[in-house]
Amino acid sequence: MERKTIEENKNGARDYAVLVGLRSPVLGADIGGIPELIDAGENGELFESGNADALAGKIRALWGDRARLDAYTKACGKTRFDTVEAYAEKLMRLYQG
Repeated sequence: MERKTIEENKNGARDYAVLVGLRSPVLGADIGGIPELIDAGENGELFESGNADALAGKIRALWGDRARLDAYTKACGKTRFDTVEAYAEKLMRLYQG
């Protein structure tokens, strides 16, 4: 599984990383660093930021599908995050071409 990046920002992405690390599937808005932390359809779901109906639909769907919730929980245990050093190295390679 691909390593995800932990990056603290104003939309609480660090909280999502902690929850995933605790094997808690998450529902997150598709803004900021949150999509980097959630493998949609694998360890949680993304919804359109600010769209309460979309969030409610994701909650209902997950609440009613124990098999999917169990699969997400299992996948959370396999999710690994980059250290700050590893993330910085990736950024340097990206910017250096």
